Amino acid sequence: MTNTVVTLVAGQTAMIILGQVVMPESAFQYVIQGGFAAFSLALLWVLWALVQKLLLVLKETNMVISANTAVIEKLRTTAGDSQNTLEDIRDRLLERPCLLPKRDR
Repeated sequence: MTNTVVTLVAGQTAMIILGQVVMPESAFQYVIQGGFAAFSLALLWVLWALVQKLLLVLKETNMVISANTAVIEKLRTTAGDSQNTLEDIRDRLLERPCLLPKRDR
């Protein structure tokens, strides 16, 4: 293959070597690369900050879940105790004789 030189729209020239376009280096190219590098670092920092906030929210959520679980367990035992007390009261009431006179049906 031969190397060819082409003129681009902006008046710059580029060489086509083995099917790849090779642009001449300019100072502006380094500014663009630096901008992309800085932008990628800024995005990584934002990602890190969001992950930190997510971990904080997960920690708080786990605390709420454990507190709710403790309350639900306490309510379950209280409800069970209340049911046992009501059954005991019912049994005691059924053991007592009725003091009202019986009605004729």
